[in-house]
Amino acid sequence: MICTAIRALTLNVYHVGDESVNRYVTTTPHAAYFSNLVTFFRKQCINLNKLVSDASKNPGSESTSSILVVVDEIEDNLYRT
Repeated sequence: MICTAIRALTLNVYHVGDESVNRYVTTTPHAAYFSNLVTFFRKQCINLNKLVSDASKNPGSESTSSILVVVDEIEDNLYRT
């Protein structure tokens, strides 16, 4: 329930059509936040890619479990940012 509320709030904030809010989000220091956020998700996706690549070479329940944990973590972070 909390995740759903956070997701709804996040979607409402990012879909604001007010130009002044858009300018506020894209100015310093907020622009650095979004740049860091992209870098953070990039690293997570690179890690996920490595796990999937390794799992394709050595399939098994442990590798599948690791992939699911990382995907859940990325999903949680996406909803909470």
